[in-house]
Amino acid sequence: MARKRMVSRTLTVTRCVVMAVNEETAEVSNIVVDLGGRIEDKKEALKMVIKNNKSDLTPVTVVSIEYKQFFAHMPEAEFLEYATLEELTDAE
Repeated sequence: MARKRMVSRTLTVTRCVVMAVNEETAEVSNIVVDLGGRIEDKKEALKMVIKNNKSDLTPVTVVSIEYKQFFAHMPEAEFLEYATLEELTDAE
């Protein structure tokens, strides 16, 4: 059986523990939020968390940051199905 062609990538994810508040109940909790890439500054990470927040909790501060690496892969045919393709032209 022939091997399927694969598209693969190693991804770095910034995993933040964020203190967040439920404004209705004033309950404080820590939530885990994953951000793409390596973000080292807690203030920058908090800005990104606030921008992408889809929960009913209000992010207040980043408590901690750690970095995870993942190996992502998918069959080439599936990649071509979902990817946005831009044809390259010869630059002469």
